[in-house]
Amino acid sequence: MRHSDPDAMATLEQEWRSSARPTSSSNPHPGVGAMVRAVVLRDPQAPVSLAALAADRHVDPRTLRRQLAAEGTSFREVVDRARTDVAVELLVVAGLPIRTVSQRLGFTDPNNFIRAFKRWTGLTPAAYRQQHPRPDTALGQ
Repeated sequence: MRHSDPDAMATLEQEWRSSARPTSSSNPHPGVGAMVRAVVLRDPQAPVSLAALAADRHVDPRTLRRQLAAEGTSFREVVDRARTDVAVELLVVAGLPIRTVSQRLGFTDPNNFIRAFKRWTGLTPAAYRQQHPRPDTALGQ
């Protein structure tokens, strides 16, 4: 982690934790998509499966699939969007190396992360970072 900014990492981790918890003003019964997203954001490195989440909720996996479909999404779409958001924060805001981001998201091989990121965004991580410079460098600081 010698390339990371400790202050930026602390801020990112605090944001992830707070986004994974519903606030008092939010819906006390968030949708299934929000619940899946919260699980991914709580620990982006941990593997997430529909079957495990269904077991935790004491429902059949088909029920979760139907609930997600009713929300206009799928399990894979929610997981991919959450991981994309984390990857973008780590790549652009924190400026971490691709290998580190890959590890933080639970990929054993950076090439697998690069392929997944390209599927999620249409760009490789390096190309994405080029097109979306860090906010502090974009201002010339």
